[in-house]
Amino acid sequence: MILTSHAIAGTLVASLVPNHPVLGFGLGLASHYLLDMIPHWEAPMHTDALTNKEDLGLASFKNKTLWLDFFIKGSDLLAGILLSAFVLYFMSCFNLQVLIMGASAGVLPDLLQFFYLLWKKFPLNWIQRFHEIFHNNRFEFRKIEGILTQVITVFFLIILAFFIKK
Repeated sequence: MILTSHAIAGTLVASLVPNHPVLGFGLGLASHYLLDMIPHWEAPMHTDALTNKEDLGLASFKNKTLWLDFFIKGSDLLAGILLSAFVLYFMSCFNLQVLIMGASAGVLPDLLQFFYLLWKKFPLNWIQRFHEIFHNNRFEFRKIEGILTQVITVFFLIILAFFIKK
């Protein structure tokens, strides 16, 4: 899933336990792996074409494709944080701590995956293998269907969280 979906889902589950930030972080992290089990589309990483199982290392910071991926993923993350804040505000339960803990936990595995492309060593290689266990690779979704599954999933989570909060 894209980072926006993971940020919103992580924030929503963390909002269920606003007075327990560690539990909220754990729930946000778990939400990432659960969402990755749903068939979805992923924005392609331009950096993937450079790696071929090799570390990119620090020299890769001179590469324009890395910066393109950084910009795309950064925009995706920013959209997720802003939409998460809007959803919390709409649900009348805006809490900055919940937003930070939930959204950061929800996107953490994908952020670590980005760093894995740069440095394929311990512990990132173990974290990447764990992440791949949950990732749904059974379906090759085209962009439209894959984004649609994410929109439906996030919409469902927002409705569910709204009714749980009442």
